[in-house]
Amino acid sequence: MPNCLIKKMHMNWKLFFLCFLFVSANVVEAKDPRQKIDLWKGPTQLRGVNIHQSLVMELDGGTKGTGAMGSPFNLQDFKEMAALGANYVNISHAGPSSEKAPFLVDERVLKNLDHLLAMIQQADMFAVISIRSGPGRSELTFVFGQDNASDPVNGWFPPSMYNDTVWTDKTARDAWIEMWRTLARRYKDNPIVVGYDLMVEPNANEIFFKIYDGKSFYQKYRGTGYDWNSWYPTLVAAIREVDKKTPVLVQPMGYGRADWLPFLQASQDSKIVYAIHQYEPFAYTHQQNTRLRYPNVLEKVDRSTLEGICTQVDKFLSTVKGGMAAVNEYGLHRDNPGAELYLADMLALFEKRGWNHALWAWYPAHFIKHRPPIETSFDLRFGANVKNVKPVANPLQDAVLKYWKLNRARPSNTRY
Repeated sequence: MPNCLIKKMHMNWKLFFLCFLFVSANVVEAKDPRQKIDLWKGPTQLRGVNIHQSLVMELDGGTKGTGAMGSPFNLQDFKEMAALGANYVNISHAGPSSEKAPFLVDERVLKNLDHLLAMIQQADMFAVISIRSGPGRSELTFVFGQDNASDPVNGWFPPSMYNDTVWTDKTARDAWIEMWRTLARRYKDNPIVVGYDLMVEPNANEIFFKIYDGKSFYQKYRGTGYDWNSWYPTLVAAIREVDKKTPVLVQPMGYGRADWLPFLQASQDSKIVYAIHQYEPFAYTHQQNTRLRYPNVLEKVDRSTLEGICTQVDKFLSTVKGGMAAVNEYGLHRDNPGAELYLADMLALFEKRGWNHALWAWYPAHFIKHRPPIETSFDLRFGANVKNVKPVANPLQDAVLKYWKLNRARPSNTRY
């Protein structure tokens, strides 16, 4: 090679090297600006499923396992969820503080939650901690009316087992505050925990008064202990004392129904997600003896009805600066006629708005083995035949998996 060419190449490489040093010295390594709240801002990024965990009672007769909490899940459950495309588990869980005074922390409950989160992390999914029960609130609030006094034929527990004193007893509400402070302190640095749901389905309106519309309820009980607005902000404040980053999910009264959202007072906190539970029209999603089919315009069981429900949320969010919404429970009995069409329409409406969503529910093997098949009626893996409790390809599940397959965010590829 001629010497002049070698010299020219040497000069070019020298120039390149100097340029490289200059650029390197002036470029700051890019940092991912993502915060946990960004996962809730839209478009839809979290799509998944609920699991249910409550304290095992003597009434359960061993059907929910022999541990403190049931029914037991294992790692395979979560790996199967992830394999189907889910990237989010909504953990509907008992609170760690006892329902009765002196409201002591039950370490068994915390260890169960730790164990679930560890498995969910191994499966590379995110989680929201949703608290069902705690000081002054028992698990049985979710089966109100199934006691043997209200239903002498089919009731399965005495009414004395109810406990809803959180709505009437300030000491219970104060203990609920301390419970959330404990939870936030424990999980604030857990990278997969992307939300705290303060209370699953606030329901003082039905438990005490059997009032089912927000206007009537708030005309009489606004500002009282029965009014969720009067004390949920104290829970947010307690969390923010120790954790300023994790999003907080707040449901309205009326079991989290969308038509109660207009009565929820918005928080000043910038990391609040307004969550609803969408089982409407209830006469369709929970039917047993009737055979309503979707769509049915005459019975108002159609897409326009679902659109109207979502519009209620839209209107509420329009009044909240930077307002965000999510649907952390939805579902229906899997044998309902037209169920796959209902799911397709509803999920399309959620996705159009960029809302995260979680199906109710996924039942573990122990539950399936020891409980009657009818109790798995919300698990879409098993298809429309409610007697079947084995996973089978079916159009109901396909309607959900269509969107689960769009998930991209995982703990393994997300930095805060």
